[in-house]
Amino acid sequence: MNGRLEYSAIMNFKRLLYSLCFIGLTAGVQNIHADDSAVIETIDLDRPESPIELAVPVAVKVEANPAAENLTSKYGPLDKKPDFSKTKFCGQEEKLFQLDQAEDRLRMANRIVVSKQHKRLFLLDSDQKVIASYRLAFGFDFLKGPKTFKGDGRTPEGTYFISKKSTDTAYHRSLLVSYPNAQDSAFARKQGKSAGGSILIHGFPEYPTAGVTPNYVERVHPAVDWTLGCMAVTNAEIEEIFSLVAENTEIEICPL
Repeated sequence: MNGRLEYSAIMNFKRLLYSLCFIGLTAGVQNIHADDSAVIETIDLDRPESPIELAVPVAVKVEANPAAENLTSKYGPLDKKPDFSKTKFCGQEEKLFQLDQAEDRLRMANRIVVSKQHKRLFLLDSDQKVIASYRLAFGFDFLKGPKTFKGDGRTPEGTYFISKKSTDTAYHRSLLVSYPNAQDSAFARKQGKSAGGSILIHGFPEYPTAGVTPNYVERVHPAVDWTLGCMAVTNAEIEEIFSLVAENTEIEICPL
């Protein structure tokens, strides 16, 4: 009898511990959600953007990718249709993700390829072999098409180049993408709007900026798309990218 009572007491004590753990875990999740929501609500979608002088692009001979031309069929008559004529991998998802099978980190990057749908950034060498790949966080509306206007939370699509590398920004190193180009600016002006700008590949913020804090970003990256249109990686990853990518390197941003 005493043995049964002792066993019953142990089992009741275990059930009590499980209940307390579950209540504590639930409360913790609710607190995190509440904190994150408060941070997200402070994002200013129309923050002023500083004009940045872009570098002169270097002419690069690139073979056109016929398969990429079919990508424009997904855009409506009123949407801006990105220029995919100079891309090599946009429209060829199978070819793109074959690149991730073998990485050789001993060479400098000759080209950057970004997959928006799969949230990946690839660095390629001059032989079109992968040097490295990284998981990305984007802006809040990055899958709804190419960046068209200031404050739309989107990322450009098509071929651009890295116009500037910087350690003097709100983020832990950054690479500036040459958006907007002449076509982007002309389209926005026709609609009576600004095309926006300052599209970066960057690390985590060094201090609270654009409505997010460093602690928040460390908790949610890359699961949450916390930028306003830029492409974000970790601080360790942006240091590696910074060392492997030179200014004027082409970047191909694909919707797939």
